[in-house]
Amino acid sequence: WRIWWEKNRAGWAPAAQPMAGDTPGPGQQQGVVYFYGIQSSSKRAVFCLDISGSMEWSLAGQNEKGPPRLDKAKHELLQALTGLPEDAQFTIVVYSTDVKTWKASLQTASAKNKASARKFVEDLKPEGATNIFDALVTSMEIAAPPAKGREPGADTIFFMTDGVPTAGRIIDPHQIIDEITRRNRVLGLTIHVV
Repeated sequence: WRIWWEKNRAGWAPAAQPMAGDTPGPGQQQGVVYFYGIQSSSKRAVFCLDISGSMEWSLAGQNEKGPPRLDKAKHELLQALTGLPEDAQFTIVVYSTDVKTWKASLQTASAKNKASARKFVEDLKPEGATNIFDALVTSMEIAAPPAKGREPGADTIFFMTDGVPTAGRIIDPHQIIDEITRRNRVLGLTIHVV
């Protein structure tokens, strides 16, 4: 990534698309989720988004000019929500120093819920440190297999971060990978990391 970025940074700019569009982007299919170029047909997803203080930096870097990283993340998340079919279920987890959820369980992708989620996303502001471990654990707990008589949990997590962990129960990246891998051996979730 660093090698590619050094070669391409000068000419790179985010795609100019409306932030909260109600239609899929160019070349995208209705009913398919697109998040940062990742295509998924999952109908049970948790979107986990970094809102730490560094998300107010430009996409080009901390001291560079340009739109904040959080604007791009919001755009990608809103586009993903737009692509969810009505029979899909989703929720949103955001994290900085602390972890917050839009809803603590999966919600149907109804127009009403999408509008509520859209408002939640549009109101996000960057703040605090980067608590990756607790955010992943929260996402996995929402996605955990259901107890008898409960609705199925999520099968996919879309996890987005712009940095290294700086807060939480586990901060070392290698320990986080080991622990999340251990937990996911039982759950069998697809985890897309951006």
